[in-house]
Amino acid sequence: MKKAPIFVALDVDSWETALEIASQVSESVYGFKVGPRLGLEAQQKDWDQLKKLGPIFYDPKYYDIPNTMLASLKKVESLGVSFCTIHSSSGARAMTDISNWKSELGSNFEVLAVTVLTSFGDSNPWPHLKNADLNNEVEVLTQLALKSGLNFVVCSGHEVSRLKRNNPKLKAICPGVRLPGEGAGDQSRVMTPQKALSEGADFLVVGRSIVEATDPRAAAQKFYQACESFLIEVPS
Repeated sequence: MKKAPIFVALDVDSWETALEIASQVSESVYGFKVGPRLGLEAQQKDWDQLKKLGPIFYDPKYYDIPNTMLASLKKVESLGVSFCTIHSSSGARAMTDISNWKSELGSNFEVLAVTVLTSFGDSNPWPHLKNADLNNEVEVLTQLALKSGLNFVVCSGHEVSRLKRNNPKLKAICPGVRLPGEGAGDQSRVMTPQKALSEGADFLVVGRSIVEATDPRAAAQKFYQACESFLIEVPS
């Protein structure tokens, strides 16, 4: 079965709603992103039900001291999710410890290093930047993650081509994805699915365009069609 390389961001308040949306769109999309808004309401049965519909990408974006981050990731992995985010700006020591643990784990659990959030851009400058170029800062954070042993990053579609060109083994998930004509909302660095995938994105994250649609199934199908040249084979 072929699906669009998309994680649908289930940014809703109840698992009943989340699972209903997921069941409507699961034939079109690869998996589902769960943030703390929904994750904090979760029981193990919720994770188990969602996992039946597709891989889960948990998105707490951990940023803490190394020991706390590692302990948190161990707990997340035990839930049965497939992906989890940390901030690459948490530093080399934290990411190296995580990478070493992952190597010993022997599972397909992936830790995703977030570079610079897609809400930051010209109209909303990243506070860590002074005179530095945002694209260069994404490159620096990506290199830090790679040198620490993590090869999966989260970045916008605007940076992914350059990152892939410099780091062929890199994998990238790109949020801030919109169909042509859709508004950017609170995102700054946005791109269409076709463009982001052609630039080298491995997966995309789509939220409101599907979740807040009157017909989520039809909205997901539109994204499926937009990704038609980049569909991935998924065991049925």
